[in-house]
Amino acid sequence: MNENTIRAVGGEDYRPTARRKAEKVNSLSFDIIGGKEVMPTGVWWGPYTNGNKSFPDYNTEEYYGYMKDLGVNFTSAVPNTIQSWKEVVMKSLKLSEKFGFGYFVNDAYFRGENITVETMKKQVSEYIGSPACFGVHVLDEPYPEEVPKLRNAFDTFGELGFDDKYLYVNLLPMYGRFGDDDTRLKNYENYVEEYCTLLKPKFLSYDFYAFKRAEYEWGRLKMFFDNLSVIRRVAKNHGIPFWAFVQTGGQFQCERTASEEEPEYPTEEGFLWNVNACLLYGAKCIQYFTFIQPDSFIHTAKGVTYDNLGIIGADGHKTKWYEPVKRANSIIRSYQKYLMNAENLGVIAVGKANELVFGDEKIESGTFRELKKVKSENAIIGCFDYGGKTLLFVMNGDYEKETEIELSFDMPRGFDIISDGETSFLAGDKITAKLEKGASFIAILR
Repeated sequence: MNENTIRAVGGEDYRPTARRKAEKVNSLSFDIIGGKEVMPTGVWWGPYTNGNKSFPDYNTEEYYGYMKDLGVNFTSAVPNTIQSWKEVVMKSLKLSEKFGFGYFVNDAYFRGENITVETMKKQVSEYIGSPACFGVHVLDEPYPEEVPKLRNAFDTFGELGFDDKYLYVNLLPMYGRFGDDDTRLKNYENYVEEYCTLLKPKFLSYDFYAFKRAEYEWGRLKMFFDNLSVIRRVAKNHGIPFWAFVQTGGQFQCERTASEEEPEYPTEEGFLWNVNACLLYGAKCIQYFTFIQPDSFIHTAKGVTYDNLGIIGADGHKTKWYEPVKRANSIIRSYQKYLMNAENLGVIAVGKANELVFGDEKIESGTFRELKKVKSENAIIGCFDYGGKTLLFVMNGDYEKETEIELSFDMPRGFDIISDGETSFLAGDKITAKLEKGASFIAILR
């Protein structure tokens, strides 16, 4: 049940805000999923056919029906390549079109070396015209030295002149390959910048899995925000939207030796916090890792399990992540027509959250336009321009406990409030809110 409460005080004779020139919005929309007011929400390891016949065939209407019920609308990646699984891929495109979804085709040709305009045109001819085809899945998590090798594929695809088809590459997170605390930030920014400068992508997709355990872990979350800051900054500098991943579960394949006593992670509140944090920074797409649990991930310290990772277990059943993802997507649907047409101009962090946010997106004054003060033990405010209006994305910075937030304005103002799928009107010179763990709301000034 929704326990969020949002109120305003001092609202008599509120003053409308002065309209400003609208900021340019970096966004990317797709007609098949609903157009400019619909946010792409994707899944990794979408419905596919498993070569191991001891597992179900997920490339059926049943699993596309689950996607529809969840509220996701495209597939980022599947293991089925067009080279080895042509019939399966073509079936996926037909099912995606039937359900109103998008689909990136996994085409190994784009990872090769002998790429020309003529051969590429022939290679994509059988699938690129599908209304469901968003484009081509090229590569996941390229190492820095691999980025320049993709330039020929990107340049050649650009010569084919497809205005509404795109090449998909998902970048590495900051942890793992970019040095120690002294060098990591700069090395990672160089990696992201080189990718955008050399390849000129139409969107910037990346992953950072914020949780390695259930309890609060400051160092990991600090790096999460550092990573988010770099992605936001580079994407904005290149005039493109960024797409983010959120983990649906934990105990990844590389963590099979984890202690049996370790609680499963993240919590449902931590998961929702993760979604909200990405949206607050201006993400124009949320992707879930994963939809179908990869069968190689079923082995853990506890033995074989089909519940540790994924919205659908490798055995085909709905996991405990099904309902949290469905809830997150219902919140996204209530926000999407605003966020897809709004541009993030900065972030205010107060209380405990102030220890996590340090990038150039941080508004040190703690004020933004009509907003003059924020009081809270733990709150983050995303500050957006929405067609010349002020849009505030207000979030509980804590996923372990509720928090109270007070927003003070220059004078009595009118607000459209969007919270948990409902829209209401408030007026006042202050908004007070009590938010559940990891929860959020949007306030748009009239």
